[in-house]
Amino acid sequence: MSNEKLDLKIDPYPFNDLLYFDKLVSEVMVYDLSGQILFTIDKSMDEINLKFLNEGCYLLKVIVDNQIKHIKIIKM
Repeated sequence: MSNEKLDLKIDPYPFNDLLYFDKLVSEVMVYDLSGQILFTIDKSMDEINLKFLNEGCYLLKVIVDNQIKHIKIIKM
């Protein structure tokens, strides 16, 4: 896996339930701000449903084409 700069956009930001990626991602890990993994999804997708999360800030670790991107997200 490479930590090279990956150009990945998410929409909308902040979001309510659904979060869309502009590329097909192969794995998503969601963390709370203390670094605890809340869940992992390891299938190809271009959207993720996060309606079960409470409002607040979270971190995503997204893998696309063996490249890793860390993204801070805000749920409203």
